[in-house]
Amino acid sequence: MNCVIRIHIVDYEDDNQKESIREDLFAFCKILQIPPLRESRLPGGNCWEVNPNKLSERRLYYIYKALETLAVLNVHFFVESREIEDDYFLNF
Repeated sequence: MNCVIRIHIVDYEDDNQKESIREDLFAFCKILQIPPLRESRLPGGNCWEVNPNKLSERRLYYIYKALETLAVLNVHFFVESREIEDDYFLNF
């Protein structure tokens, strides 16, 4: 079993604000050298995931803590960690 880190965008007023928040998220990830995010299978299009494959548990932990800090500083983000099956990203 692996863990996937999900970042949800919440509490936005319109699509323009949602797009601006999404750009902030991707800029934050680029600055901290977080691997590219994938859009989640969850409906709504406002959730992204960090692919845990090829990342050590330590690196995943640091990524989770960095994104959690972003969520504390910005009310538009919610971060969670979930256990997934090993083939979760292969069936995407």
